[in-house]
Formats: sequence, C-alpha cells, structure tokens
Amino acid sequence: MQAVIVIFWVSFVGLVYTYIGYPIILNCINLCKQYFNKKNAHTINLPSTITIVIAAYNEVDFILQKITNLKQLELPTNTQIICITDGSTDGTNTLVTQNFTDVLVLHLPMRNGKAAAVNRAMPYCQGEIIFYSDANTWINPYGITKMLKHFCNPKVGAVAGEKRIVLGKINDVALHGESLYWRYEAWIKKNESNTNTVIGAAGELFAIRKNLFVPIPQNFINEDFVLSVGIAQAGYLVKYEPDAYAMEYPSASINDEMKRKVRIASGSFQLIVKFKNLFNIFKYGLLSWQFISRKIFRWAVCPLLLFIIFVANVFIINLHHFYLFIFGVQVSFYLLSVVGYFIAKKGKNVTLFISPFYFVFMHLCQVLGFIQFVKGVQHTNWQKVKRVGLG
Repeated sequence: MQAVIVIFWVSFVGLVYTYIGYPIILNCINLCKQYFNKKNAHTINLPSTITIVIAAYNEVDFILQKITNLKQLELPTNTQIICITDGSTDGTNTLVTQNFTDVLVLHLPMRNGKAAAVNRAMPYCQGEIIFYSDANTWINPYGITKMLKHFCNPKVGAVAGEKRIVLGKINDVALHGESLYWRYEAWIKKNESNTNTVIGAAGELFAIRKNLFVPIPQNFINEDFVLSVGIAQAGYLVKYEPDAYAMEYPSASINDEMKRKVRIASGSFQLIVKFKNLFNIFKYGLLSWQFISRKIFRWAVCPLLLFIIFVANVFIINLHHFYLFIFGVQVSFYLLSVVGYFIAKKGKNVTLFISPFYFVFMHLCQVLGFIQFVKGVQHTNWQKVKRVGLG
C-alpha cells in the first residue's frame, strides 16, 4: 500500500508541476536574470526585406480576405508575398492570380502536405526574414513590425506571434475552451521567451531567418514546431511577441476540432523522436529542461498521470479523509466534463463546464494521437475542418 501512496503522490506532483510549477519556475528564473543582468541594446538595423509565405489548400472562402489583410499591414517596402496552393481543386490559385498580380502563386496539381509546400516555396523567397501565416487567419496592423524588431538581436533566429480565437457571437463550449487554452499557451510562451527561448511556434504566425531554414522532412505533420525548435537546437533564440497576433475562427464543431487536435498530437510524437537529442541536459542545458517540461510531460506523460492518479486513488481512498476528498474532486471534475460534452453538442455554453471539458478533451486527443502514431497512420496532408464564421 505504501508503494501505491508513493505512486499517487509522484503522479500528482508531476501533473501539478507540468501545468503550474513549470511556468512559475520560469518566472522565478526570469526575475533572477532581470536582477543580475542588464539588457543589451542592439543597434543593428531592422531587416528591410521580408517574404510572407501562405500555404493555402482549398481556401477560396478566405484567401482574398487574407491577402487584403496583409496589404493593409505596416510592412517593409520590400515585402514579397508567396501563396502556395498545391493540390487545391477549388480555384484558390486562379482567384489569387486574377485579383493580385503582385502576389507570387505557386501551384502544382499534386498535394504533398504542408511541409512539402513550405520546402518548395523556399527557393522563391527573396526576403532575409521569412514569415509564415495560415490562410484563414488575420494579423493585427503592427504585428509584423513588432516581430521584426526582435531580429535586431543577432542571437534571435525566430519569432513566434500569438494565436487568438475569434469568439464572435457563437456561444459554444468548445469555442470558449479553445480560446481559454490559447490564452494559457500565450502566458507560458511569454514566460519562456523572457527566460530563454520559446519551445515551439504556432503555424498561424511565426518568422525565421532565411539562412537558418533547414528543409522539413516531408512525412512530418507539425512543420512549425520542426522549424522553430530546430533553430533553438542550433543555438539561436526563439522569441515571443504578444503584440503580434493572428486571429482565427474556431472549428465549427467538437468533431472537427477533435480531428485537428488528434492529428497534431500524432505529429507531436514524431517530434519527440526527431528531437530526442534534447534529452541531453548536459549539452543543451536550459533548452533541454524546457523541452522535457513543456512538451514531453504535456504530450506523453500527463495523460498517463491522470489515469494513474485516479486508479491509485481508488486503492488508498479509505486510508485518510484527504484521499476520499481528492477522489470526490476527481469524480466531480470528470462528471462536469461529461456534462460539458453534451452541452457542447447542443451548441450551448455554461462557464462551469468549460475548463473540465476542454482539459479532458485535450488529453483524450493526445491519447488518440499516440494511438495513431503507434499504428503509423498519420496523415501528412492536413485535413481541412469547417470554421465558424462571423455569422
């Protein structure tokens, strides 16, 4: 029984560390750095040439708004826009060509996935800084300029923007849960950036130095993570700019959101294998600790810990009133999440159920993603999901 108690507490501490302890420790490290180190001013001029790459597969509903949005931003004089539409069958490429003669459109009838599209676009990129942004997102007016300023520091190899969910008038648990999740992600990325480097950038908006680009393996799903973490592994910093954000409509339904997240989770396990060298904390130091804490624990360990905590709690429930209380909290939490699921299916939103539902939903997607990874059934071609409009 003593062993079960130890297992329970080790698992409980691991879960709390991942979601609360890690960002708090980052804050403490950052405060120490601010106290002992003065920030160095970098006098290097802002990069004057940039390329914005948009991978657009069957985005006829969004692409004109996307490019119009880009042209309304504060941009350097020498800005190139590339739209790569490989595999599109809805006329996305033709629509862009007809409406924007200054946008370079790359199109092949065959669809090979986003990683292949990003790789294929690189020889055409003229900018020293390459921005990547999804076709169904809108960037705030000064976002690009805010991100560019970080590149005045020669140690910065990439900059991540923020992803924000447009809530609009839709009243949906999954929608609000996704928004809550990305606000939590933004909080952690800000702490990581202030301390050392961001672990992974979101494909909705991020930028890299062109000379640091390394071709992405074509069978990889999460190309944004491969690029950004690869740059960090090479010894450069990946910074986070909260004042640069890409706004995106949420998935139209729970099922659509699950498909998307399961696929991303499956790709996450690919990345654990690819970046296994980052487990060497003696070589990579702080970066290794961040990678293990932020990604390995979140992706692979926490879903298992949740199961272990619940099962171990069953065996020790009679040992003390405390364990009975914790078991009651767990059961209540999961019941709230189940009720939240049925409420979400009806398209309604009750605040009490947002966090439990989405927390369980995220971990379920990670488990299903792991199963896909083990079976080897990941799909490199991204699956479009329906998005909620302004309606």
